[in-house]
Amino acid sequence: MMKKMWIDPNDLADVWTVNNREENPGHIESLAESMRQNGYLPEYPIIVFEAANIPIQTDKPYLVACGHHRRKAAIAAEIDLIFAEVHDGTEEEWIEMMSLDNFKFDVASNPGIGLAFTEQERRAACFQLLLLPKYLRKTNVALAGLWKVSEGTVRRWRKQAESSIDEASPDFMEKHNVSPERMVKLKEVIADPYRENEEGDTVAVRQKPKEATPEELAKFWWDIRNSALFDQRSDGSHYLDRNGFQLEIFKAYICERFNIKADGIPHQLSMTQLKKIHNWIHTDDPAVIARCQEIQRETDTLSKAREQCYHLHDEVIRVFSEELSPTPGNTLSPVHISAFKAFKRWSSNGLTASISTSDTAHPQKTRSRPSSRYFPTSMQLLK
Repeated sequence: MMKKMWIDPNDLADVWTVNNREENPGHIESLAESMRQNGYLPEYPIIVFEAANIPIQTDKPYLVACGHHRRKAAIAAEIDLIFAEVHDGTEEEWIEMMSLDNFKFDVASNPGIGLAFTEQERRAACFQLLLLPKYLRKTNVALAGLWKVSEGTVRRWRKQAESSIDEASPDFMEKHNVSPERMVKLKEVIADPYRENEEGDTVAVRQKPKEATPEELAKFWWDIRNSALFDQRSDGSHYLDRNGFQLEIFKAYICERFNIKADGIPHQLSMTQLKKIHNWIHTDDPAVIARCQEIQRETDTLSKAREQCYHLHDEVIRVFSEELSPTPGNTLSPVHISAFKAFKRWSSNGLTASISTSDTAHPQKTRSRPSSRYFPTSMQLLK
């Protein structure tokens, strides 16, 4: 039940230990000056609760829920009566009203209205609400929508609140004005496996999935490899999917998709990721198939290029050796011998590095030429 009436501001009790806002003397003085000029405007009532219904020790008949600064400003301006809405609600309703009212002054939602609600005060208000069974019972997603924060932020705040509730230290209960009766209710909510979603429906709490053991991951990956989706080739060295790509290509796609190395399969993957991989195959995911086929074509092209490179390398070595072989009239100088050895070493190492770099699907590095001091040009060799 609610009633409106004019009340002496000295009959109201402020409980700043429960309020999640910091007292601002400058704001109080600004409000006081306005009241000296205009009196107390009834269109801005202070919201109070009857103290008799709330377990707070005070000799005042009313507790302020909304309007702490206006009450102090009225006293400073020597205003005899202020207009108020008087509620006869419970302690939880009083705290809820106090916290929710402060959200009206969130600069992100209502810029320029009243004293800005800081981010620190927002956190304090949300934490205070989590100490009410009504809000602790809501899902993280529901609270994130109410408070205009991320679900992860609510999850972090809830973890802190539940940890404090489990501990239930006297200092914590006194600081946040949590009665023993409310603490019992809060612990019951934590133990309850159900929550209330944003539509008001009761839903089961999503339990954190049990982490799979390395043995379970390895077994599931082995099942994927040996499923009927891959047919072993006659040589026994490769598996070929019905869509025309090898198992090794599929593994390359997995590495690309989950940003891991080939030796990270399966122990760097979660069971959820492995199930997703299995689902790609069973559902013939078009995007996955298209990318695997693309990688297979790139691999085949690289394989042909590798064979050609090795062939050309051997041919160059043969020609080089024949042209500079120590025959009568064609005696190699120490410089020529050194150049020949440098060429073989450089070409072999460079070719191997180039191919291995391409195999890892990274851009091919530019191969630097050896210094002409050790590797003369063809014109120098022919002299």
